Amino acid sequence: MLGAAGIISAATAASRVLGVVRDALINAHLGASSYNDVFRIASTIPNIARRVLGEGALSAFIVPVVADVRRRKGEAAAWHTVYNAFNLFAVITLAMTVIGCIFAEPLFTLYSGARYYVEGQSELARLGVSLTRVMFPSLMLLALVALLMGVCHTLGHFLMPALGSALLNIVMIAAALIFFRLGDTSFLYVQAWAVVIGMTVRLLVLFPPLIRRGFRWKPVFQPREEGFVTLSSKMPAAMYATAVAQINIAVSYGLAVWLDKGGVAYLYNSQHLIQMPLALFASALSTVLLPQLAHVVLEDDRAELRNIMSFSFRGILLIFMPATIGLMVLASPIVQLLFEYRKWTAEATAQTASVLVWYSAGMVPIAAQRILIPLYYAQKDMSTPVKFGAWTMLANILFSLVLMWPLRFAGLALAGSLAAGLNTWLLWRGLTPRFGRDFAGDVATPALKCLACALVMGAVCWGGFAATRQWLHPHGPVLLALAILFWIAVSIAVYILAARIAGLWDRRIIAMMLKQG
Repeated sequence: MLGAAGIISAATAASRVLGVVRDALINAHLGASSYNDVFRIASTIPNIARRVLGEGALSAFIVPVVADVRRRKGEAAAWHTVYNAFNLFAVITLAMTVIGCIFAEPLFTLYSGARYYVEGQSELARLGVSLTRVMFPSLMLLALVALLMGVCHTLGHFLMPALGSALLNIVMIAAALIFFRLGDTSFLYVQAWAVVIGMTVRLLVLFPPLIRRGFRWKPVFQPREEGFVTLSSKMPAAMYATAVAQINIAVSYGLAVWLDKGGVAYLYNSQHLIQMPLALFASALSTVLLPQLAHVVLEDDRAELRNIMSFSFRGILLIFMPATIGLMVLASPIVQLLFEYRKWTAEATAQTASVLVWYSAGMVPIAAQRILIPLYYAQKDMSTPVKFGAWTMLANILFSLVLMWPLRFAGLALAGSLAAGLNTWLLWRGLTPRFGRDFAGDVATPALKCLACALVMGAVCWGGFAATRQWLHPHGPVLLALAILFWIAVSIAVYILAARIAGLWDRRIIAMMLKQG
């Protein structure tokens, strides 16, 4: 499991770094402007599809469906289910794409674009609608990518699915560099088309490894086939359960545009920065965890379930407690280093850093969700996460309305983190009647120890960087980058030392956890 997670983490790390480069180029060209906001809003729909389909419901739930068919009926029947699902989802999402293009204007309005109509900014509204139409075919491409990613995972192949996002980012970076001197509107159209081209590349690279493992496409269209019926009956609930976080982000965007221009860009860039550590470990672990959990649940092996969940949660705590504190302490210099070029101003950096601080507070519960939700999927239970998701979404709207006026953009970020914490608590409570209160072992004790070690680390990092900050400003980004890297390295060393003292980093304990996991 860790070997597969390592492959995914390495590929995802490359993708996230490239994603930061892509965002830096877009920010440098557009700044914290209304054009930047319009592009982020228009790309919300394919971004939600990427999270929900590519990293969530379809990709995850196809794993137990295909595994179950293969176990009961053999390899040929499993491939038959794959061909049928691929063809039917292609037709369904093609129809959705056509409908989306037709109704792009109300969709853009729904996803945060209403302000431009209310304030008479018709040019920006028309631009947003047009960009939405250009990028809407990504929905179909992402659905097919998600399905084939899940099939790759059932066959034990994780590399090419993980590299797909990196290829998309490479296409967008190349387009930004080649056409950087274009005007804002033309530049945005180039980026929109680059999204579609990049998604196409991402789909095509999945076929070679599948073909080597037996994939031979066939024109199968059987809506009543057992595997597709099982998949399609659970998909709406599964998609909604995974989409809660993304719907909450869309709500935040919709409220941010009413505060001031650039607000969507502040939220978007902060979200992408916290997604880097989440993707490097939590998403990778969640991807390889689902097949393990599906097997354990089918065998009703409670002892092995406890071992797997205990190992996963201890890993989450060891990594994301210090990541949370570290991002809070270094939010401002990190944003300055990555984005403060050309049209991106110091004021935009300060706003984004304040948002990043409060989004960082939600990393631990978000990472925990990516461990808990697959356990519901493994039981083929989608109704419970849906119920919890509905409460969470309402809570996020309430928190946002209360906090956005006194704290502005930072209030929207804090509301998202509070909602993430609520959702995690509900998901945890929903599993205890089925598996017992200790289904993940003792989590409270290591959580408190990790928090204490992370706070010690944060104090050292804050004091050390503050002492050197006065020497950095006149000397440019190179010295700033070196200072950030130096204090990150010092912080890691301090955290490991503190964790050893607290009994969290003992090699014998780690070895035992690896053996049990």
